[in-house]
Amino acid sequence: NEQVLARAPFSAKISQHIKAANTLILSTSRGDLVTCISAAGLSEASLGLMKVVNEKELLEFFLYIWEVNTQVMDTRTRASGRLARGYVADNLQGIRILPDR
Repeated sequence: NEQVLARAPFSAKISQHIKAANTLILSTSRGDLVTCISAAGLSEASLGLMKVVNEKELLEFFLYIWEVNTQVMDTRTRASGRLARGYVADNLQGIRILPDR
């Protein structure tokens, strides 16, 4: 995960605000990927984050991360013959900042 993060676009700016403690990527016994995100930690971090990156840069960063996850799932699908899936779980407990849209 650290190698993927280091290669992601705008990682130098974004990784100062989004820490490993806020996200966790796990594999199930069947080869599926589960991404767990602690939104409360991210909401606090996003206050400073959005001062150093714009929406387009943040989108490019997350699209890169998801593309890497998609390639991992594709590789697992081809190796096993079973469609590997990706799941995202957002923990919204403790979030203080609600989206404006």
